[in-house]
Amino acid sequence: MSRHLMLVHGAWHGAWAWEAVAPLLTEQGFTVHTVDLPSSGDLGDLRADAAVVRAAASAIDEPVTLVGHSYGGMAITEASASLDNVDHLVYVAAFLLPEGLSVLQAVGGTPPPWWVIDADRRTVEVADPVAVFYHDCPPEVAGRVGKQSLDSFEQPLSGAGWTKIPSTYVLCEHDAAIPPFAQEEMAKAAGATVRMPTGHSPFFADPAGLTRHLAAIAATA
Repeated sequence: MSRHLMLVHGAWHGAWAWEAVAPLLTEQGFTVHTVDLPSSGDLGDLRADAAVVRAAASAIDEPVTLVGHSYGGMAITEASASLDNVDHLVYVAAFLLPEGLSVLQAVGGTPPPWWVIDADRRTVEVADPVAVFYHDCPPEVAGRVGKQSLDSFEQPLSGAGWTKIPSTYVLCEHDAAIPPFAQEEMAKAAGATVRMPTGHSPFFADPAGLTRHLAAIAATA
């Protein structure tokens, strides 16, 4: 059983995304770790994000389960390729991609229509966070979404830890950001799949439900 969970947020977010789930996991006896990825609100890229996850996980002297939401799946995939204390990978409505592929390539090479790109500053914003991320969440969370580095979407994976580490995909059935059919395809690479009847952000839409899933997964890691 893994008692350490590292929660890795997605694009445009920060560690604040886990503020409803983290205390619930702590109440169940888990030690929860979070990180802030440099690509969110800055000009960091995938390599920088993976380095942050890798450093934080390496500092834990026990087995750890890495949980990645959305783009955070890229960070845990890249980081875990060179870690030896990760016992499970959990992809929450996340990109579970093979080595050599980027997020932009995975979505067909054309940015989604809700990406607002500043080509000069190499940043991306979200046109309507409520419609894309939070249609089933408390309304106040939408105002916290920031900018994301364009480089993080264009940079391909240089390693893929899920090829050697057990993994579970948490598929969100009403997701408007990563369509469920795309999640279904990516989930085929995972060892197991669980489903939630939520949009893209189950950590706000159903934190208790997501906590139950994460606790059950970690208990069998």
